[in-house]
Amino acid sequence: MKRIFIIFLFLLIGLSACTTQAADSELRFTPMNTLADEEVTQTLQLLTTNQNDSLDYISKNPDSRFIIPLLDLYESNPTKINSILQTLTNQSITTLSEWKKFCERNNLTTSTNYAEWKITKLSLESPFIPDVQIISPYSSLQHLYTKKIVSLTPKSLNNPIQSNATKQIIVEIGDEIKAYDFTALQNHTVINDKIGETYLTITYCEICFTPVVYNTTQIDGSYFTFEPTNLAYQDNTIITDLQTQTLWNSVTGYPILGFLADKEIELEIIAFNVVE
Repeated sequence: MKRIFIIFLFLLIGLSACTTQAADSELRFTPMNTLADEEVTQTLQLLTTNQNDSLDYISKNPDSRFIIPLLDLYESNPTKINSILQTLTNQSITTLSEWKKFCERNNLTTSTNYAEWKITKLSLESPFIPDVQIISPYSSLQHLYTKKIVSLTPKSLNNPIQSNATKQIIVEIGDEIKAYDFTALQNHTVINDKIGETYLTITYCEICFTPVVYNTTQIDGSYFTFEPTNLAYQDNTIITDLQTQTLWNSVTGYPILGFLADKEIELEIIAFNVVE
């Protein structure tokens, strides 16, 4: 029993030492804002058009406000960007996922024009980016990226006829039932329709392979019409409404960026069945 206690004590001491060492490592990081705001803004603008020269400039003029934009560019030049990040932070991290965790633990902030820069970057990467009204929350932009899977038909399917396909999504509202072609949903990723007096949108996430049916009718009788985008957020595809051009998570039904992001609104899910 005494031997077990001694072993446990050593393990406890070792765990405490590791925790202290990790905490000390975090404490060694002190954000550095060495450049004027105008210089940061100009360098960010150049990052989308002349990345190599901009990275050289950042490596010679370290400023912590570049950390989050550098993570957005990480996969384009991981070796060089990782080296710059290590210089900026005095850390020995070597993977993108760990850098993201580091930013979250330290609540890092970025340049005031980061939102404008990020949307410009995404627009250059894909033609299917809506004209988002950047209001808040800015933190959502850090997790927004261009998805690698591109829809076969990057346009919503509106008011389709009743389907007799082999695989269907069945939606029942009141006394009315309608079947939707599952393959058509996979191709378009967004279907807008109306059953009775209820406007609805069916979405399909190409990343997690999840279909969802939403009631898009609003209290005042208006409704949302959605279109797919070529964006993803935390491993879910993003859709946008044509009325406000807010960006929505297609799986959760929450607005993540744009006019409605802070309105405490979410889409109501409608029950459905998938039959084959």
